[in-house]
Amino acid sequence: MNRFLLALDPSSHSRQAAEYLAAIAGQLEGSQVLLLTVMATWPSGVPSPVTDEPVKMTGEVHGGEDAGELLGKAQAFMAEIVALFQRRGVAASRINRLIVPQDKGVAEDIVAMAQTHECDTVVVGRRDLSAVQAIFLGSVSSELVNSLEGRTVWVVE
Repeated sequence: MNRFLLALDPSSHSRQAAEYLAAIAGQLEGSQVLLLTVMATWPSGVPSPVTDEPVKMTGEVHGGEDAGELLGKAQAFMAEIVALFQRRGVAASRINRLIVPQDKGVAEDIVAMAQTHECDTVVVGRRDLSAVQAIFLGSVSSELVNSLEGRTVWVVE
């Protein structure tokens, strides 16, 4: 069985990676897809991880308004990606959603989730970073390629 982890953020690069994987996963009967978003900020009072159910922010959230808004955007983007996969023939039962707070770092957290969920292949979109930006900011896709031993990494441009 093919188990894919698709690392998402609400960007055009992630959408391209999702379109690429959806076309392939739709042809692979029995494949499983884990949609993963690692968030740098997390709204206070919201348990993690967040899965398929929309999170309802109740009461006052002090200092977490932006994080709550970002979580809502991440959930909306993930719902769009689920719809894309379903249009390509991937049944909802074969798609899992997971939004988690950043623990060690985005790449490290993706590696940990790939291992925990026994994913064969990790798929990620590549941002257009200059060589200088990649040196100072780092590249999640580069870190994944260098860190994921025994698993395939697809970097989609």
